[in-house]
Amino acid sequence: MKEAIRIYILEKAKQLFIKQGYRQSTMSEIAEASGVSKPTLYRYFAGKEDLIRSVAEELEAFLGREVFSILERKAPFKEKFQAFIERTFALIMENRELYRLAALEYWSGGKIFHEKEAFIEEFSQAKKVRYDKVRAFVREGQKEGVLREELSDTLMTFMIMAVFTEFFHLVVLLTPASGFRPEEVGRQVYSALEEGLFRR
Repeated sequence: MKEAIRIYILEKAKQLFIKQGYRQSTMSEIAEASGVSKPTLYRYFAGKEDLIRSVAEELEAFLGREVFSILERKAPFKEKFQAFIERTFALIMENRELYRLAALEYWSGGKIFHEKEAFIEEFSQAKKVRYDKVRAFVREGQKEGVLREELSDTLMTFMIMAVFTEFFHLVVLLTPASGFRPEEVGRQVYSALEEGLFRR
């Protein structure tokens, strides 16, 4: 029951943050939107920083569960690689407003992202886990003779991770009216990486 209430409050907070901005939203408004009293709200979340941190943690967990788990499937390498690329792009677009919310707070110097050591350490570790999974996947491709052996696994890993980083920035900056289609971009990026990394 308590977890259900916590999830409900977090969902209402996300809706409010997207609608009017994280910094413009107040705990009173979040309590009202959630249908709970402020004392009840504070029993679940210590403040707005706790809420935005929970949003970021949820996105990180979702990314790991929905995307990086693809790399561990028992399937042909090329099939996994394409699914990994396309699902990443689609997932970011499906949650674009939340990623944009977290990114803008980060870029604007939000304390939760720059001054909370435990939070910084937690997400640095998550980034390392993602890097290690991609590198292990690259090595798998080299071992199977799918990826080019003359390129180092470190270089190829950085190339793949850099593509995701730049795409993320693009998603955050573009407006929905731009006509940006993640599925098409995902296919194009896969083709470009295939051309550069796969053995001919």
